[in-house]
Amino acid sequence: MMRAIGTMSGTSMDGVDVALIETDGMGEVGAVQDAHLTLDYSPDERAVLFQAVETALAINAREAVDHPDAKAAAALSTRRHAEALVALQKTLAVPADVIGYHGQTVLHRPNPSEPSKAFTLQLGDAQILADATGLPIVYDFRSADVEAGGQGAPLAPLYHQALIASRTRLPAAILNLGGIANITLIQDTNPESLLAADVGPANVFMDDLLLEREGVAFDERGALAASGAPDLDVVRAFFTDPFFTQDGPKSLDRYSFAAPDLAHLSTADALATLAQLTIRSVVSAVADLPETPNALFVAGGGVQNTFIMRELARQLPCSVAPLDTLGASAAMLEAEAFAYLAVRHMHGMPTSYPSTTGVLAPTVGGKLIHPQ
Repeated sequence: MMRAIGTMSGTSMDGVDVALIETDGMGEVGAVQDAHLTLDYSPDERAVLFQAVETALAINAREAVDHPDAKAAAALSTRRHAEALVALQKTLAVPADVIGYHGQTVLHRPNPSEPSKAFTLQLGDAQILADATGLPIVYDFRSADVEAGGQGAPLAPLYHQALIASRTRLPAAILNLGGIANITLIQDTNPESLLAADVGPANVFMDDLLLEREGVAFDERGALAASGAPDLDVVRAFFTDPFFTQDGPKSLDRYSFAAPDLAHLSTADALATLAQLTIRSVVSAVADLPETPNALFVAGGGVQNTFIMRELARQLPCSVAPLDTLGASAAMLEAEAFAYLAVRHMHGMPTSYPSTTGVLAPTVGGKLIHPQ
């Protein structure tokens, strides 16, 4: 058993989550009570991060990491991660053994048909974090998978399996509603039986639209979306994208889809339309699973959207509940996952499988760096 801290700063770029777990990197796993925290980015800090993404999109190549905008974002993100990690460490009675550091994704371009052209960019300086915390850091989890022909995402399914396999009747599924929605089907305790894929947008379009129009970060409990009427022509057009007919495993970047043009709609109707993109993506993905799960447990920021949760419960052929109902943390799931993957890396165990990312063979992802 090891004590590992995981970090996550997702595609919403709203802050840094850090959480401590105890695990053997296999089926034994448990979060440490109250050993987690979130450090929010200010609006000015988010602007720096989004500028780096816009620059990276314009360059659309590995070289984007060397641009001044990317360097500014990397320095900011590293500093805030260091603050969050040091703050968490100060609360621990027993120190951690290792940190799993995801970094801030600015571009994700997997292309399994041409591995030489595939790449994924996460910003941040692991050496600075190792020096600040005095702990070894496992980082850059995605590159090895992408270089071996995988999608590089989603990477959390192994943790999903370890977390719930003994807590509920299988088959069961975990749905993460962050910026992007991804789903994991857990059929048994064999990691090679896992099925996982990104399925479509989750909160990204809704949050962006509300921030632009109203200056607020998200639709509280989905109330505005629930009050609006969706434009079904926009919804139907969105689902003509080839992504939705591709077989999994498959992954998405925050900017894999262009945001629909909703200028003709009120804010409530626009949010109702965007909510349908999330709902229909998930309903379709569950229908495509080889077996229907007994239950779907939901994590990520989207679990707070009462409207989407209610619609999923109404439309899906299984029970739908927040992950918290199993005694796990919906809010810290992704951070905990990278703590778990760090321990697997330390033990030389695969962090991705063909059925989770499409990689050609089970692959040990991540790189290890020690304090200087």
